[in-house]
Amino acid sequence: MAQMESDESAVTRVTVRVPQDLLNEYDETLEARGANRSEAIRGHMRRVSNESTPNGERTPPTDDELLAAGYRALIEVSDRGGIPLDQAKSAVAQKTGLGKEFVGPRIIDPLRERGYLTRCGDPYRRPWVVVR
Repeated sequence: MAQMESDESAVTRVTVRVPQDLLNEYDETLEARGANRSEAIRGHMRRVSNESTPNGERTPPTDDELLAAGYRALIEVSDRGGIPLDQAKSAVAQKTGLGKEFVGPRIIDPLRERGYLTRCGDPYRRPWVVVR
């Protein structure tokens, strides 16, 4: 893969050679999803870089320090297990300095979307999260 460094920003252009039929199929799939190629590739790169380490533990997100701090706080209070959502929000708020009302949309939801957390329990009476 060739890399070209841009002098104007911290963005690097990556070039890869693929068979034309694979590229066509990929673009068709993305078009059906309403996505674009660059964003799909960036998303894939983020997912791969956030996958489990050889010892089975996931590494904290590398592209957002607040998410990483929130994830570390959740690991600390849950020991990579289940924890009531309210307790999870309190722990993350305390460690990150975010207001508890902002922890859900800023930390919990993005971590869940990235596969770091799953929700379980009764979603209305006693929601829990499981930290991976």
